[in-house]
Amino acid sequence: MDLLERSQVLHHNLKDSGIISDVKDQGNSASCFAHVGVSLIESVYAMKGVNMSFSVQNVLDKVKYNPEKGGKIIDVFDHAKNHGLCREDAYRPYTELKDGPSTSYKDKDWVQTKRYFIHDYNVVHVKNEDDIRNLLLDRPIGVRMIVGKDLFGYDGGIFRGETSPSRTKKGKFKWHRIELIGFGEERGVRYFIAKNSWGKEWGENGYMRIRSSRRPNTYGASRIYEHPISYPILCPSP
Repeated sequence: MDLLERSQVLHHNLKDSGIISDVKDQGNSASCFAHVGVSLIESVYAMKGVNMSFSVQNVLDKVKYNPEKGGKIIDVFDHAKNHGLCREDAYRPYTELKDGPSTSYKDKDWVQTKRYFIHDYNVVHVKNEDDIRNLLLDRPIGVRMIVGKDLFGYDGGIFRGETSPSRTKKGKFKWHRIELIGFGEERGVRYFIAKNSWGKEWGENGYMRIRSSRRPNTYGASRIYEHPISYPILCPSP
């Protein structure tokens, strides 16, 4: 598609292409960053015809993060680029927490496990809804949004933003990482489609729709434009 054709697309859902992996449940841990990072890497492998589930627990064991605040999606990409990910069925089960012996890169079981790498990743500063829509025509992307009571209680429909945001002791917003996988429009209201990591019983079978905004100088619903977005890059042959 040329630029004009891309700008005229109203509905696009990457689930329809079969490259979006199953929804997982992070439980009570602050591991959304790891779930999103792993899910995005699963998608770029699926785009090359390789469908597999990678271990989120492996990422939690190896990557530094704050158990209460979480971590960065790009740290997951750095781990995958430099050390590789392993299949979910080749690593210990997900427990939500770091495991002491498994945190070392010299761990015997880790050294002997087959690993899967990415070539690199991109971090992009977006200014508006159209920037994100253009990216989503080609790939899913990782973003972060304000979290609060409205998000926890979301059970369907178009989410219009957090009215009761959670805050830290210093008064700053608390953030949650999600994966955007598409966009659409309903009765004149435009929205993004997001995959969450709170299990399939949350939201719309684990997914949600977030109202988007074309107004200039705004961050969109739940401020998802405020911070850079990211996505991984895979070599031609996985």
